[in-house]
Amino acid sequence: MNSHILDRLCDAQDFGELTQALVAVCEPFGRIHAVQLTHNKRAGHVSCLIELDSAKQQPALKRALGATGLNGSVYLEIPVAPDFAPPGPAPELEESVPTVFCRTEAHPPLPL
Repeated sequence: MNSHILDRLCDAQDFGELTQALVAVCEPFGRIHAVQLTHNKRAGHVSCLIELDSAKQQPALKRALGATGLNGSVYLEIPVAPDFAPPGPAPELEESVPTVFCRTEAHPPLPL
């Protein structure tokens, strides 16, 4: 992975900070459609799966990050500190980070 970007992402102390850093890193390539973060405490990293709104930009994002791909998504593993995401209440996200995702008619909600 690109060391300049890796340093930026590794500094995150929790999922909120990591999400904000990912949004900033991905911004030149377009909006993030979906992101999945999985913390593996034993391995000391967060697995990250990113999908952009524009699938055409995903190969460019992969190259810029030095990441790999998984089923058309961008996949990377971010090393984190042992005290990453301590237990407690979730931190507040900045206003620039979307917290509500709207469904469109092309992607209606799943039936219950």
